[in-house]
Amino acid sequence: MSASGFAASGRNGANSNSSPIPGVDPSDYYGILGVERDATPEEIKKAYRKMALKYHPDHGGDAEAFKMVSLAYSVLSDADQKDVYDRYGVEGLQNGGGENEYESFNPFDLFGSFFGSGFSSSMGFGDFNFFDEDSVDSEPKRQRRSTREEDIVQEMDCDLSDLYAGKEKLVQVKHTIVCKACNGRGSRNGGYTQCKKCNGRGVQTRVVKRGFLTSQTQTTCSMCHGTGKFISAANRCSVCHGSGIATETKGLSVRVPPGSLDGDTIRMRGVGNAERGGRPGDVVFVIHELPHDSFMRKGSMLITRMQISLGEALCGFTRTLETVDHRKLRIGSPRGAVVKPNSWKIVEGEGMPKKNGGRGDLLIHFSVQFPESMGEENVQALQKLLGGEEKMEVTEDVCEEVTMKEVDVRKKASLMKEAQVHDYHGESGMYDHMADETSENDCCVY
Repeated sequence: MSASGFAASGRNGANSNSSPIPGVDPSDYYGILGVERDATPEEIKKAYRKMALKYHPDHGGDAEAFKMVSLAYSVLSDADQKDVYDRYGVEGLQNGGGENEYESFNPFDLFGSFFGSGFSSSMGFGDFNFFDEDSVDSEPKRQRRSTREEDIVQEMDCDLSDLYAGKEKLVQVKHTIVCKACNGRGSRNGGYTQCKKCNGRGVQTRVVKRGFLTSQTQTTCSMCHGTGKFISAANRCSVCHGSGIATETKGLSVRVPPGSLDGDTIRMRGVGNAERGGRPGDVVFVIHELPHDSFMRKGSMLITRMQISLGEALCGFTRTLETVDHRKLRIGSPRGAVVKPNSWKIVEGEGMPKKNGGRGDLLIHFSVQFPESMGEENVQALQKLLGGEEKMEVTEDVCEEVTMKEVDVRKKASLMKEAQVHDYHGESGMYDHMADETSENDCCVY
């Protein structure tokens, strides 16, 4: 699909079956990024980062899908354009709602501005025109070669323990190098002729006409791939097939600092893609924090859950808690201090390292396990200890007697959601009652 095909699909009702991203309508920018229509700017930004890395051609992704993702983010990240799109859809953008900005949109410029400098925008998609109608080749201009090759952006999975203590990780990176067989010349003996399609300039210029307006965009020559040279098939290097560039995979040792966050980047300079005549680019590693079995992270704070019995909640307890770095902490509630169900306790200084020094805190969410049933003897003993049931004289014309039954699991979940009963797994309001339910002596570390 051509770039202009996205706009056409938006006008005519796109068929998601022909979309570069299966099952996604090219005119549904929210669907392309995989977010809801009420997504926050931060959620949109995070979704773009994930999708751009997934579909970037350097990572083996689909170039057309990468274009779709870039266009969707460029619109939804701009408040004015997002408002036009939300009101009128793709047609609103085409009919005066910002179309001029898309005459020569380049997804790699957006990608570079998002992840930092050093990303190439001349990878064969310079002519990324969403609204072209008639285009013809015109007199090409000489391409100016970048002084530094494009950067490689690669996600790096890290366990919580890696981010807690820091770690040296060996990561395999695929990158381009100057072909050693032909020293980057592309031919067996160094011979070549000038490319006839671009007249040796390496680029072609496309003229786009819309009514009385004319604009120009440049694209890398499809015949010589920007070199300006043509090498016959018989004379091409058998290793690089005339490109002068080969691909290799190498292991890089990456130091992950303690306290690193999900989404943090680590840049290694001069070890990325290399081509003849240019300086090697950088490799940018984007940290991806993997879920932990026992802890959830919130910035420098660690959160865990501990289940205790009713007897422990009422009479006190001592437990051992293993930290992320495998130390043992003795967690205790003294006799006489009652731990309420769904209460929170804090252990200061046992969270994640902070980049400016020190550590965050550890939050413990307590759930109390009640017995399923009790014998009459135990009931009488508890009544004697805690007080008997309160009796109230009622008459038949005042109250109706009813029977309570167990709630099935699905209905219970629905009721809990309506009542906004949250656990700590990413739900809002998890600190609402912490101040009231936490006292200085309720939780201690020995």
